[in-house]
Amino acid sequence: MQMPSNQIKNFSNRKSATILFAKKLTINSRRKIIFNILIPLALILGGCGNRDDLERIQKFTALANKAAEGFPTIANDFYLSCLRSAHYRAFLPTRQVNPVVTRIEVEKDCNEKLQLQDLGTSLIEANEVLVDYVSSLGKLATDDIIDYSTDIKGLEGELSKLPKINKSQVEGGINIATILLRAAKDGYRREKLKEVIVSTDDDLQIFIEGIKTIMNEAYIGIYLRNEESVINGYYGDYITNLVNNRAEGDTQSLTILLLDLDNRWATNKDEVEQKRNFARDYIGILDSIAQNHGALRRMFANGKSPSSKEMKKMLDKNTKNLESFVKKLKDVQSK
Repeated sequence: MQMPSNQIKNFSNRKSATILFAKKLTINSRRKIIFNILIPLALILGGCGNRDDLERIQKFTALANKAAEGFPTIANDFYLSCLRSAHYRAFLPTRQVNPVVTRIEVEKDCNEKLQLQDLGTSLIEANEVLVDYVSSLGKLATDDIIDYSTDIKGLEGELSKLPKINKSQVEGGINIATILLRAAKDGYRREKLKEVIVSTDDDLQIFIEGIKTIMNEAYIGIYLRNEESVINGYYGDYITNLVNNRAEGDTQSLTILLLDLDNRWATNKDEVEQKRNFARDYIGILDSIAQNHGALRRMFANGKSPSSKEMKKMLDKNTKNLESFVKKLKDVQSK
């Protein structure tokens, strides 16, 4: 059955507007679309193009941009968490040495021995690999040329500095960058999109797993756990010393002081918990990217394309994840 000419015209206009909108999403926004992996694909491959679809995508894009801007908050907090721990450790009531000397020594470990400022830079570099890849998918989906360049040896050096990441995960990131270099050099266009997704999926999955391991085992498992432990030690020792050395007949003022300290203790622990939940939300978003990319790979490998309904379901799920992440980002950044 042939489509009437007026319907053909309307469909063509809607598709053209859709492609134009998708192109606008990728222009000058390379660093803001780490989580926009399905937007241009939803538009082009899923056949989305009506007003509701575009509004849904615009909402997702706005959230994704805010979420992407929040990554340095996590990357830099390895170092800041170490400094916060140094502050509490220096002023533990049970310490017999000069707190200023203790703090300087511990901060020196953060700066020199652990090199945590460099770690933040390396993490941002790792994140950029994902950003560049996602941006390139968007360009391919809208039949744009990829503009990409990087120093592979320099990138490998940065990724190799990351804690808890193994050689194969480093290689996954390098392989993604190498594919992007080839795509830029050879002038890949939209017809190469499915091939890129299918051929890159294994590397993407293992690279994302590496970043998740850093977040789970290093940031949450070491730095935030250590910070929480030092906070507990600081307030616990402080309160114990006050109780043990209280003056007789000074119960009321001591009670007021203890309540104040207990409130501060709870507040400081809540701040650590907020950062922990924020990192877990980021890990959840990485999971969504990996799962959705894998789903597309399986469809394309079997000669299929996702339906509009499937793409909308993915988009709505990711939007909900991003809303939670952005809300926690505001809470963390306000501290």
